[in-house]
Amino acid sequence: MNSPLDNPHDKSIQHSKDVQNLLKRLKDATSKLQQVKAEKEVISMEVHQRREELDRRMLLLLHVDDRVCDALMELEAAKQKKQTLTQLNQSLDTSARYKPEVKLRNVSVSIMQNQVKELEEEENKLKLQCEQVKKELDNDQEV
Repeated sequence: MNSPLDNPHDKSIQHSKDVQNLLKRLKDATSKLQQVKAEKEVISMEVHQRREELDRRMLLLLHVDDRVCDALMELEAAKQKKQTLTQLNQSLDTSARYKPEVKLRNVSVSIMQNQVKELEEEENKLKLQCEQVKKELDNDQEV
């Protein structure tokens, strides 16, 4: 009994089919490899971009932190100056009640009251600046 593969022509046809099957599998694998390489390249580019963005944000955060610290220090200095002038103003008011040089003292008191108002305005300006810096920081952290 002859099997169909005993015939050399049938063997050749079978080998040809096997080779074509292997070639198709090789082509599919090559195509898949190219696809994976392309995906890897896209991911690598995205990682690179995100690292650059992270570096930029870190520098921005450092800059914003410095600005917040500076604004807070200025605010504290303005508060202390205001407190000192307020105390001086109160002591002048108290001493003006007991001394006859009230006119001169009233002028000094009004000058100091103006200084207190200016310091209050400066304090408010610094508070606003502080809030703006905090908002910028919050916005950058959200992004």
